Amino acid sequence: MDLSIVNSIRKVFSYPTKTESQQKDISTSEAHSLWLILKDRYIIIEQLNWVKNYSHDKDYIYLLKMAVETLKQENEQLEGLLEKYSIPAPVPNVRNINVIGNTEAMVDRVSSHYYFNYLRTEIMIISHALRGALLNDDIRDLLIKFLNNNLERFNTYVDYMQLKEWLDFPPQYKYFKQDVKERVAINEISLLWDHLNFRNVNIKLTRIVIADVDDTDFRALLEFGLRTLVKQADELEKFLLHYGVQLPEKFSPTSQTVVDSEMINDRFIYLLILEGMRDAASLHAMATSQILTNKKLRQFFMELTAAEWSYISKLIKHGKLKGWVPIPPQYKMGTS
Repeated sequence: MDLSIVNSIRKVFSYPTKTESQQKDISTSEAHSLWLILKDRYIIIEQLNWVKNYSHDKDYIYLLKMAVETLKQENEQLEGLLEKYSIPAPVPNVRNINVIGNTEAMVDRVSSHYYFNYLRTEIMIISHALRGALLNDDIRDLLIKFLNNNLERFNTYVDYMQLKEWLDFPPQYKYFKQDVKERVAINEISLLWDHLNFRNVNIKLTRIVIADVDDTDFRALLEFGLRTLVKQADELEKFLLHYGVQLPEKFSPTSQTVVDSEMINDRFIYLLILEGMRDAASLHAMATSQILTNKKLRQFFMELTAAEWSYISKLIKHGKLKGWVPIPPQYKMGTS
């Protein structure tokens, strides 16, 4: 790798310490996301406590207890942020419930889908929240942490439900090569193909706009990102070829300018790339939540999600230094 590119990337990824005033800034979108996530978690904790009293399987009861405790611990961070930014908190309608009656009315296999559906839903809620987390770096970092934690919990819980035979799997893909022994669902094949097609578009677009970027540091970021895109596309191709699936058509690797460079500038290119990356991160997370049959693929998309948001966070910080990030409406803090 060109040493100048390495130095530019190091420069871009080294950010000054935030001032106290910057740490206090929070947008309306960020404030609402914190409130909404905490509200939903209060509800699911109560539901899990209720389900726990109707459950029979000892392992399942223990899992529910641990899920509630983990959510409560993370909720303390959310509650602290709401207090810090003077955001009115939702009513914590949470209590331990002791039920007296016929617990046979609730079957473990059925009740297990309460938590399963919650994990799936929160993956998308946090993904949406991250799209609006432009102003406050600390809140964005916390949401990324919550998303990665939730993906890990979902991955573990799917394994557990498979062990208990509580999951209904989508139809399996049948057109394997003879040497393929693993199971893959038809939706998982579709997700791989769609992602590769999307990555091919990302690669072509990035190659086009790099030629029109004036800012040296930004160009270094794009070149670093392009190498990551190509690597991910190669991995997706390997999966599809392994399963005997025809690949989507690639674009020409040429990167000649096809637009009038006077009509666009670095800020426009930056926002175009940022929007595309946020779309990609949401797609990665959604794919993870839809993959039930093949654990290897589920973990692959988890890694894509984590890598995408890590890069996006760096890109946003760089954009702030350049004055390219749009300033969203700010939440009006109460008097301290």
